[in-house]
Amino acid sequence: MEKQEDKREEKKIKNGASKAKKSTAKKESETKKDETKAKGSKIENNKTKSEKKESKAKNNESKNEKKESKIKNEEANSEKTYEVKMKRKAGSRCLSFIWNIVVKIITIAIIFISIIIVVQKVTNNQESFLGFRIFRVQTGSMIPKYQIGDVILVKEVDTDKIQIGDDVTYEGKTGAMNGMLVTHRVVDIEEVDGKRVFHTQGIANNLEDPVVSEEQINGVVQTKMYILSLICMLLNNKYIFYFCGILPLTIYVAFKIFRSKKVKKIEKEN
Repeated sequence: MEKQEDKREEKKIKNGASKAKKSTAKKESETKKDETKAKGSKIENNKTKSEKKESKAKNNESKNEKKESKIKNEEANSEKTYEVKMKRKAGSRCLSFIWNIVVKIITIAIIFISIIIVVQKVTNNQESFLGFRIFRVQTGSMIPKYQIGDVILVKEVDTDKIQIGDDVTYEGKTGAMNGMLVTHRVVDIEEVDGKRVFHTQGIANNLEDPVVSEEQINGVVQTKMYILSLICMLLNNKYIFYFCGILPLTIYVAFKIFRSKKVKKIEKEN
């Protein structure tokens, strides 16, 4: 009986030991699994962190690239703006240069015309300025080429160079034309006693003028002065003269006076 009990106890001890071993092994395996899981989760966390770092670095790189592209675009835009400004400046300089030339030409032309008119007025049409004279058409004998009131530029020339078809200005010596300045067309040229004489006639006239000698001729018409003719026509109309001449001049003078008073007031306040 005792042997059987001993055997039973041994079996119990063995079973307990095997159970302990099994539980220990189980615990060890579970521990190993936990460790493996922990290692795996750690690795995954590290991977996630590294991926996050990489994505962050990529985002930073993309941001830097965007900034660089923005800076480049701004530089390109500034360069374009600078080029546009330079082109505008060059264009404005060119226009300013052309305008200055035009103003100078107009100024010289006005001075030239003014001197011619003054010389003629002072000398009663007996002298010219650099061979030029200015006359105003008084009659309709040269219509349709010259209208009444047109201003013409006449230049002194060698009478040997005058040809048929030229429009000449001469001083009448006989009949109703005596003492008058006449501008008519040369229709024929003859030579009498070694001197040339000219047959002239108005375009709108049916009869020739009395024969004109070389001494009577003041010169050949060079051109009709269109701008001066227009100005003279406007000045002859009292209404146009008032609205285009007197009124603008009055407004300009009033503006100048008002501006000078305003400037003085600002200076006193300062």
